[in-house]
Parts: sequence; C-alpha cells; structure tokens
Amino acid sequence: MKTLFLFGGQGSQLPGMGLDLIKSFPETQYLFDYVAEQIPDLMDVLESESEDINLTKYTQPGIALFGAAMTEILKQHGLEPDAALGSSIGEFPALASLGVWSAIDMLDLAIKRGSLMAEKLKMRQTSGKEDGMSAIIGLDFSQVEAVLESESEFENVWISNINTDRQIVLAGAKTELEELEPKLKEAGSRRIVPLKVEGAFHTPIFTKEAEQFRNVLDSKSAYIPVRKSIFLNRSATSLADLYEQEEDMTGTGKQTLSKVMAEQMCNPVEFYQCQQKTFEQEFDLVVEISAKPVLASLIHKELRKIKHVKLDSAKAVQEFLTEKNFRE
Repeated sequence: MKTLFLFGGQGSQLPGMGLDLIKSFPETQYLFDYVAEQIPDLMDVLESESEDINLTKYTQPGIALFGAAMTEILKQHGLEPDAALGSSIGEFPALASLGVWSAIDMLDLAIKRGSLMAEKLKMRQTSGKEDGMSAIIGLDFSQVEAVLESESEFENVWISNINTDRQIVLAGAKTELEELEPKLKEAGSRRIVPLKVEGAFHTPIFTKEAEQFRNVLDSKSAYIPVRKSIFLNRSATSLADLYEQEEDMTGTGKQTLSKVMAEQMCNPVEFYQCQQKTFEQEFDLVVEISAKPVLASLIHKELRKIKHVKLDSAKAVQEFLTEKNFRE
C-alpha cells in the first residue's frame, strides 16, 4: 500500500495539541520529555491549553512535536510513508518521517527556527513595524505578480505562499497590503482574506535569520532515502534529484539540503507546485497529520479517489489503527 504523509504548517496548531497522545501511546513520552527540557514554557502552554500556542516561538516546535509523535506511533504500528509533503514548518516533520533527520534533531531545528523568527518579530514590533499576510482568492501567481510589478510603490509586499493555482498569499507591511486590495480586486480577485499571523513569513524580512539557521542545519546529520519521495517548498525540487545515490550526507550534499531549508524561511512556499508533482504518483492512502487539518481543502481534487485519514488526536489514531484494512 503506497502511503503519503501530509503535515500542516502554522495555522494547524491548537491549544493542548498532542498531550492526549502521551497517555494512550507511551512510546511518544520521550519526545515530549525532550521538548520539556529544551523549552519548558511550551509544555506549560500546552498543559494550560493557552492561546499562546499561536505565538511563533511555541507554534513551530509545537507543530513539529505533534508531527514527530504521530509519526512515532504510526511507525511503531508498522505504517511507514513512501512519500511525504509538508507546508512551511510542516516540511520539517515531513522530512523526519522519511528518515532524513532523527526526530530529536528535527525538534532541535524547529525549536531554533521558531526562536530566530520570534526574535525578529519582536524586534520589528518594538520598532513600530506592523506586518501581515493576506490570502488572495481567485487570481493565479502571474496575475498577482503582475499587480505587484505594476505598482512600484509597494516595495514591502511579497508573494509568500502559493497554496493553490487560485490562492496566493501576500505578506509584508500591513498598510501596503490594505492599499493593494482595490488593485487586486480590480484585477479579478474574488476575495481577500487577512490572515491571523504575527508577521510576514517567507519574505526577505527573515534573510538574516535564514543565514543563521543554515549554520544550525549544517550541524545536523542528514540522510537521503532515494526510495522515498518529497518535493521541497523552496522550489518544488525533489529531494532525490539533489543527490544521485542514497548516502549519509557530508560535504556538498549536506550543504545543499541546509541551503534549501534555510532559504525556505525567506522565500515563497511553493506548496501548489509540490502537491502537483507529488500526486503524479499514485497513492492508496493519504494520512494527514495535523492537530487542525488544513491541507485537505487545498488538495481536495487529488483526494477524491484516495483513502484519506485525518489524524488530529489520540482518538483518531486509535480508531485508524484498529481498522482491519489500514495496511491493505
């Protein structure tokens, strides 16, 4: 049975997410214990079911922890992914599910990434800069790009996410995003949805932090599983295409993955291109691993004829594992 694991990014978090897994699946305890040692505040946030889980410094490691714990459960019960797909921070547990990094190394990366980005957000907020993101519904990439290129005064707005062929996310200065709205509607946008986020993610604002993060990525061992598939957010490049053979990455190979994953922080997430290439393969089962499943709505056409399971809680994974045919 060919299986795809899906991992959501920021926006898929929920207060208290993942804590129910510890009691039902004690094999996940070591992951929660590790995160508790690294950032005790996160465990306090989860246990109190606080809305602070929406703060980047907690959101990113929280999503990574949830993904790692669910993956651990599934693998312990004999289900391994043949391919994975993640969005933004979700790409980290996606890569770990394929064995590129160990779960612990992946958690380290998510913790550091969240910390670096949170520090930049705080710096910008302290200096009075207000950033935001808006989903543009009804225009394709080239149409949104044309609007930006025709309006030279909007220098602090960038395309940050390509979610579908007709859902493009812009990020940057809030005032410029608001001023752009009538021009985007004039170009044919059906709807513009401001997103509840702390800042303008996946833009040049985080270039310096991406450079710092690359050093952290370089410090981690990584492995390329050529028989498994993933297309990377940075440019929809297949991980396997970066390397000609299965190997423990050292030297140039390791640096290439580090470069791509660091650049993901300050460049658009090409999710639509990734999912198009991913579904050129035929899957028997798609497992969406998110506390708040959000990716299915972006790929609903591809899921019509495939068994699709949403694992958002201990109850959901227990029900899935008790199905007699989940391996068929």
